[in-house]
Amino acid sequence: MAKAKKRADGRYCAQIYLGRDENGKRQYKSVYAKSPAELKEKETAVCLQLGRGLDVLAQRDSFAAWADDWLRLKERERITCRQMDNYRRAVKLWKEELQGYEIGQVRADDIERVLLTLADQGLSQRTVSLYRSAIRQILRRAVGRG
Repeated sequence: MAKAKKRADGRYCAQIYLGRDENGKRQYKSVYAKSPAELKEKETAVCLQLGRGLDVLAQRDSFAAWADDWLRLKERERITCRQMDNYRRAVKLWKEELQGYEIGQVRADDIERVLLTLADQGLSQRTVSLYRSAIRQILRRAVGRG
């Protein structure tokens, strides 16, 4: 485990070494807590994520960045213009609804709230399913890294 330090604001901080990036630069994940015991729990959680092969730094990426990357991948596939327009519309909606969210902050209840609102607005079940499919594909891509 990393060495804990007490900060001027009273919180404890530890930096966990993650390895080196492709340029050889060292990467660290900072963990903050109000007590040494809480800090130890958070360090253990990060180490478990690392052990499972998750990229803990990717959790800080914005949802919008992941959505744009997914959309770029879809544009390279052989999809009809109409389907691509539907995907663009879905990504635009999700980026507006989840504006300011990091990919690791998106929760099921955030998604369900939006889908219920869409259904209440009178959108067809097929349209709501398209929005659900788009968000599911975006988040599935992120699960391996974040």
